[in-house]
Amino acid sequence: MIEKIKEIELREKTEKSGKSLKRLQCLRFRLEGIKYKQIQKLLNISEDTIARWVKKYNNGGIEGLLSTKNNGKPSKLSEKEIAIIKEENEKKGFNTAEDAQKYIEKKFGIKYCISNVRNILKKN
Repeated sequence: MIEKIKEIELREKTEKSGKSLKRLQCLRFRLEGIKYKQIQKLLNISEDTIARWVKKYNNGGIEGLLSTKNNGKPSKLSEKEIAIIKEENEKKGFNTAEDAQKYIEKKFGIKYCISNVRNILKKN
């Protein structure tokens, strides 16, 4: 346990991201035996967040804790459909995200909000 705490302390000293530092502090406090309620007050985070971060650490170590990869809902569009949209954008170029939104709805029957359309167009 002491080795884990020391490893986290070393990482805290080099961490540049405020969000990541907060996650490391939370985990260190937890490993030091500090109760959820106390951590909640010290770091101004919810007990659910503490539990989620502890779980991320238990499943993937420090890298798992600091990973910000979003595992949100899968796309309503297939990879092939996304490729078609990108190809259409390269050929004709959508003037606006709204144009792309209309194209997606007409071609695939799927409604997306503008921010998701922008994300689709930015995707590699």
